[in-house]
Amino acid sequence: MFPPTKDEQIVNTALVVFLNALTIHFDICQTCNWTMHRKGFIAKFEETSFEARTDGYLDDGNENAYALIEVKPVVRGEKENRIQMQESAQMVGWLMNNADMDIYDKLGIHMSQNRHEIFLTFADYDDDYLAYLQNKPPKKSALSFLKMHQYGPWNTQSASDMKQLGPILLAITLYAYTEIQAKQKPRQR
Repeated sequence: MFPPTKDEQIVNTALVVFLNALTIHFDICQTCNWTMHRKGFIAKFEETSFEARTDGYLDDGNENAYALIEVKPVVRGEKENRIQMQESAQMVGWLMNNADMDIYDKLGIHMSQNRHEIFLTFADYDDDYLAYLQNKPPKKSALSFLKMHQYGPWNTQSASDMKQLGPILLAITLYAYTEIQAKQKPRQR
């Protein structure tokens, strides 16, 4: 019913333009933009490693990702499990590459568009999961997991869906902006 688009980059461009259009009239968001810059995160473990590449991210102006983007030219359908595994791997890579920073102020969110459907996935993790990724002993419990909470889809061809999703996406961007500004204030003193 929904044939794939000719190129994944078409979907990526549409999503990033939409995300930036939401904040174009907010002067305060000049340092916080959604970008199509593909970013790779290398996750190194004792015996193995992997590289997870995103299709873009919410940039703080210094190429630090505050939220991740993944797009596909097709609807999720039968490939949903594979797509979710890829998004989880990207989140693990992002967490491992930011392990030395206080990343609780970062969003831990994955913005996804599959053809004409947009999904939001929020990562839920704690200090013990971060310790696990760094091969350090946990502080509280030996069992800590990364949980990915997916919401959607919102249909980009539906005005009511976009009316509902727009304020959520704007709030995510504005929240990231306030966190970025809070981090920069101590440096300005």
